[in-house]
Amino acid sequence: MKQVIFLSFYCEIYKKNPIARIYIGDTLIDEIEIPEYVDQTFEEKKLKKYDYRLDNYYFNIKPSHILDPIFHKNKNLNPDHNLFKDLCNILEKITHPKIFIYFIDDEILKLANGSIRIIIYNKDSNYTNGFMSKSTLFSLHGFYIIPEIIIKNPIEITERYRNIWSKRVTAKHSLKKIKNFYKQREIFPINLARHFNLKNTKETKRAEDSFFIVGGDCELNVSLKKKNCIWWQNKKRIGFFHCNYTFIKHLIVNGLNKYQQHAN
Repeated sequence: MKQVIFLSFYCEIYKKNPIARIYIGDTLIDEIEIPEYVDQTFEEKKLKKYDYRLDNYYFNIKPSHILDPIFHKNKNLNPDHNLFKDLCNILEKITHPKIFIYFIDDEILKLANGSIRIIIYNKDSNYTNGFMSKSTLFSLHGFYIIPEIIIKNPIEITERYRNIWSKRVTAKHSLKKIKNFYKQREIFPINLARHFNLKNTKETKRAEDSFFIVGGDCELNVSLKKKNCIWWQNKKRIGFFHCNYTFIKHLIVNGLNKYQQHAN
């Protein structure tokens, strides 16, 4: 069995692109240049805090909603009122950074006990005599890990899951029970970017459901556990989950699968 990783970054470049090395355990998966991508969220939050002791920009921002669920008031785009395959035929324009995609054998993740590291090499700044006003800044935008079977059959699996866990399943329960049932659940595919920890030569910072915007060398790491063929963040209790229709529609059905259909 294989897992598919979707990886993307925010990045504001001063002169040089940062280099990222992606590891699963001690196995190097890839080395990439992080391309530039800046949006309004990044602009609003950057340079919030500078700590000379760390020689490093860092601070927390709320998760991006670009690839997270979008709950539409328009019934034409609401999965509760339409077949998922029909929703996939409605084209919507969304913006997002370049996405790096990796197909990883499950055994590699098992041998690594779900440990994933991203080591960043970034010394691009105008640091001179103890002063610095410009630096290349970056942050994780998205990190998703999904069983390959969902990539191969996204519409069929999404429809089947929705039919099993539709509101009809809980129709006999009280409104309070239904509300609590849905409120406490995770969403999948889930953006794990907010669960990475930040580590540099000075200190370690726990993610605690936040992103970091960083300037300078660092390591981002996360520890995952496997349940029901899916790799989740370690600290979460996993049971029934909500389906991330937006991600599956835009990134798998209308993105990855259509690209593969037209590839030589």
